[in-house]
Amino acid sequence: MKKIGIGLIGFGTVGAGVARMLIERKNLLAERAGFIPELVSVCDNDLKRPRPVSLPAGILTPDIKKVLENPRVKIVVEMVGGIEPAGSFLLKALKNGKSVVTANKALLAEKGDYLFSTAEKSGCHVGFEASVGGAIPIIKTLRESFISNYITSLYGILNGTTNFILTRMIEDRLSLTKALKSAQDAGFAEKNPSLDLSGTDSSHKLSVLATLVTGKFFPASRIPTEGISGIAAEDLEYAEELGYGVKLLSILKLRQNGVILATYPALIPNQHILTSVRGVYNAIFLTGDLVGESMLFGKGAGMDPTASSVIGDIISIGKNILCGAQPLPFSMGPDKKLQLLSDFESRYYFRFSALDQPGVLARIAEILGKHNISIASCIQKEEKPKKAVPVVVLTHKAKESAVKAAISAINRLPAIKAETVLLRLAFDE
Repeated sequence: MKKIGIGLIGFGTVGAGVARMLIERKNLLAERAGFIPELVSVCDNDLKRPRPVSLPAGILTPDIKKVLENPRVKIVVEMVGGIEPAGSFLLKALKNGKSVVTANKALLAEKGDYLFSTAEKSGCHVGFEASVGGAIPIIKTLRESFISNYITSLYGILNGTTNFILTRMIEDRLSLTKALKSAQDAGFAEKNPSLDLSGTDSSHKLSVLATLVTGKFFPASRIPTEGISGIAAEDLEYAEELGYGVKLLSILKLRQNGVILATYPALIPNQHILTSVRGVYNAIFLTGDLVGESMLFGKGAGMDPTASSVIGDIISIGKNILCGAQPLPFSMGPDKKLQLLSDFESRYYFRFSALDQPGVLARIAEILGKHNISIASCIQKEEKPKKAVPVVVLTHKAKESAVKAAISAINRLPAIKAETVLLRLAFDE
């Protein structure tokens, strides 16, 4: 049986998981794939840290050349993370005629167009299933299973850390700070969780999906992104009372004149299936012109789920190498001229912190009205004269630009004592 050499860069948690699967399931993979994926070289700076796998003698090295310039290595697996030096490693591998596999969503979200153009010139394959959704096969679904479809919308819960935090906040009535501490204690959040809480991690993944869906590269730096740091437990409770759950969503909507891309915390109707996605799980709900509505669900991170997707890419690329198949392009979408739309319509949730005085609500309604924003419902339960109380407003559809202008004006009112909390509704109703 033919062998295909695998070189691994990065021997951390996920890298160790990949190595373990290649070694412990070597016979199973060979039986199912029709070739032997042979681990030839593993490069890492730390040669002494304990890992959950024992490598054959002579495989582990600190010398990157033993992966990038090794003639036995046909597929390079990058598990370093970050843009550099990971980007340089992958470009060098491609220029040396080696196909690559990566889970590096940050790199793909900022340098993906250059990486894939280099791969195309080199005639090499790029596997990146693990970059979005861990074990969820969304990349393969878009590139192969749904290849005949125009995807018109996509809503993704793409970050398990924030989903776990929001779940704890509503189910256990915890503050965001306490829910974050719970996530860190459980190993679901990093010591520095800023990439998760800010929505940046989710927008990296949305960038990858958007390029596949639209055919145009949209770097994450261009995607409007808001995180969950401004959300309080009371916002989740008010949303629940209004019939909604709150999730950090990454959203893609195709319009005739362009595409809407954004990551932000959004209200989802309780009867929608996305509301039931709890804890550290991810889900991607999309609509195609042929398949209609479809959802993929699963674990979005962790050693084994991510390693499973990496192994899947290794096997797919190995088969393509053996049969001489041409690499798939990065962009599968219909129109590379699509423009990113910054102004769009939505329904909105506002929580004002306003003095409980006569005329305050009327003044808020007046400003909203001047900006063509119509109130659908309003909640004000507390009565504390001369003290700030929460006033919750749900609107009808309004323009994003008008909403931002109105909220800016309202925040300047003397009766408003804190920045207004603004959330959007995920779906048109």
